Amino acid sequence: MALDSGASVSLEFLQRQQSKMLDELGQVRRDLSDVRRLALGLAEKADRTDRHMSDLKEDLNLIFKSELMGAMAHLETRIETRLDQGIEEVRQGLERVLARLENK
Repeated sequence: MALDSGASVSLEFLQRQQSKMLDELGQVRRDLSDVRRLALGLAEKADRTDRHMSDLKEDLNLIFKSELMGAMAHLETRIETRLDQGIEEVRQGLERVLARLENK
């Protein structure tokens, strides 16, 4: 492609433009390097968060099971106490009946 005689471009201008483009290219490379570094950091943080969530899940399962076992133990104790009271009431009632029968 030929240039017109009125549009001449100096070598200094082309060198300045090339220098600016190289500077911009260097900045783009640095920015890209930063983006890669930040993306790796984000991926590592996501992995740590996943591990932490897994640990929390295990902890919550343990807490839930402990609370459930405590509630069940309390319920068992209440049932045993109520059964013992009921058995004792029946025993006392039988003793009263037997005592009345012996007195007759």
